[in-house]
Amino acid sequence: MSDAQAGAVLQTELITDWSAGELSDKMLGRMDSPLYRKGADELENFLVMAQGGITRRPGTKYVRQPNTTTATCRLVPFVYATDEAYLVEMQAGNIRVWRGDTASTISSSPTWTAEHLWEIQICQDDNGLYFAHPGYVPQALMRTEKDTFAFGNITFTYHEGGSYPSHATNNALGDNTIEVQEAIDDDVPKQGTLTVKYDTGLADVYTYTSWDTSTFSGVSPSLYRAYDEDDDVVIGHEYHSDGSTEPFAADDNYPRAMAVFRGRIWFFGGTNDPQRVWASLAYGYEVDSGSGALVVKMLLWDTILTERTETTPVADWGDPEVPETETVTYITDIITDEHAIDITIGSDVVDRILWASAASGDLILGTVSGEWVIPREITARNLGADMVSRHGSGDIQPKLVRDAFIYVSGNKKQVKNYNGDVDLTVFADHITGDTGVVELAYQTNPQTNIFFVRADGELAVLTYEKTTGVIGWQRWVHGDDWLFISVAVIPDTSGNDVVYCVVKDDSAYYIEKFTDIFPTTQSDCVYMDCAENVSSGLGTNHTLAAWANETVSLMIDGVYDSDIAANGSGQIDLSGKSGTLAWAGLPYTPKLRTMPVAGAPLDWKRVNRILARVYRTMDLYAGFDTYAIADMDTDSDTLGDTWYTGDIEIPIQSNEDREGSIQITANVPEPLTIMALVAEYTAEGRG
Repeated sequence: MSDAQAGAVLQTELITDWSAGELSDKMLGRMDSPLYRKGADELENFLVMAQGGITRRPGTKYVRQPNTTTATCRLVPFVYATDEAYLVEMQAGNIRVWRGDTASTISSSPTWTAEHLWEIQICQDDNGLYFAHPGYVPQALMRTEKDTFAFGNITFTYHEGGSYPSHATNNALGDNTIEVQEAIDDDVPKQGTLTVKYDTGLADVYTYTSWDTSTFSGVSPSLYRAYDEDDDVVIGHEYHSDGSTEPFAADDNYPRAMAVFRGRIWFFGGTNDPQRVWASLAYGYEVDSGSGALVVKMLLWDTILTERTETTPVADWGDPEVPETETVTYITDIITDEHAIDITIGSDVVDRILWASAASGDLILGTVSGEWVIPREITARNLGADMVSRHGSGDIQPKLVRDAFIYVSGNKKQVKNYNGDVDLTVFADHITGDTGVVELAYQTNPQTNIFFVRADGELAVLTYEKTTGVIGWQRWVHGDDWLFISVAVIPDTSGNDVVYCVVKDDSAYYIEKFTDIFPTTQSDCVYMDCAENVSSGLGTNHTLAAWANETVSLMIDGVYDSDIAANGSGQIDLSGKSGTLAWAGLPYTPKLRTMPVAGAPLDWKRVNRILARVYRTMDLYAGFDTYAIADMDTDSDTLGDTWYTGDIEIPIQSNEDREGSIQITANVPEPLTIMALVAEYTAEGRG
């Protein structure tokens, strides 16, 4: 259709805001929505800035390989102080702690397997990190002093006791003794409380003043009924539904999750007790000064023994063998607010607890079918848990990000904010991929970005700056299509958050860290992945094994130089190269495709020209239906080897279609920041 035939009209479309990020294709028809004008059809390897513009995402620098170079690795932060932040590497059978470039601890004690690494729930306080998984004994990585850690099983202090079958015939109604079939263990208290569980499923509670071999004596009150071999005598507390009187000590009784909240260490779920919640004595945990192990007190009461002199019955005074007074021992179990807690959440469905985290002063629980709150007022004498919503969660630990409590749905594809009950993926329901996410982490400085590691190896990144109205998604793909495996964030001494990641190339794993989002000088820019400073090799060569058989890009003093093929050892030839500061790394491609222009919706259009307002930019290509169609105006005297801030004009000759989308990319690893675009197009009219 020609312009003359259709009566072409020249129009412009102004785009100044990408604060909604990459949108779902289901939004392509919502030209009426404010999000439409603030979003993009594709936003790959860009970052939405807090101000609403977009900049090329930072590259990554090579750091090291994990302890086992061919095994998957999970990264976990442990921040003791802003000047003492550690990065913890978790792998099957080992754990390693780093501060800067120094490994503080290497331990081969962990028994967890690779398939369970991302199922392990982790919490921390200033003592260390605590690990929970239903298949393993709860463990702790304890900081004993600066750069020194101890790793091992958590030790528990609890009500010593046991469960014993009643004697078949020797426990009759009215007796003041109870005999059991087995020898009583030496750890059982000499005085205390016992419970007899009889075969109707009910229980009677008594106190006793002593025991010998297999008989409890001084039982009070007198036995309510006769007991036989089908009844069980329990001393202590049954911490689990299988009758175990020792907490978290056997398969199927290990907790699924842990949390630190209001001076207690909390434990949740488990195979036998999926809806059960336990909490330590208030401030009842400490580090053993000898072993460095974490000791947690799970005492639900104190047993108080008192003795009183009482008058014997007057009717017995006629017997010279009976004194007028006697000493009577009273045994009482006392529960205070500070004692340990053991409750089960009362749901109308099987509601397995998957995670727990403190937020807004309360303790939030995520279960298979809903979200629960344990209020801050909870004590051992004021128990309670309430369901507050019924969405259901995945087993990925949530994060409190500024004022947002971020968690992932049961299918691991939806991202929700508990505060306000908001689905953050509703307008970008594709962003977590076909198989969902496996992990999340976040940074708050220099701006708030939340990172979701997708199961397919991409990163879904959410810029979350509510004060400027920016809540926008983008996808990051590693150079040469390597896979992102894990992400962790720790602060540096300047107060900025440093984002570390584990990446995978074929069978090898590497640890990298993202560079600054906003470099201060042009020579500081690193827009490559697995990058390394190669300045010392200029004029000769440089080797990084991770580059083996890859093509790497070379930047010298902030200007792109060339692409170089590395040999099988990862060596690149730098002969003839000179400069002050040089970086080399794997190139990656930023891609922006705008939403179809909202003007003249569904009409035939032809884009003729693009005007771009850029910030500190050196490389930009623009096109209509494929990336890298037309170069920006390289004849302008304001462009060259120095980054540029200002306006540029990009004439293009597009085909006709009904969308009028603009596509922006970069050809070399140089800076690119877009603050506004104007698309000049011809609307052909409906013909």
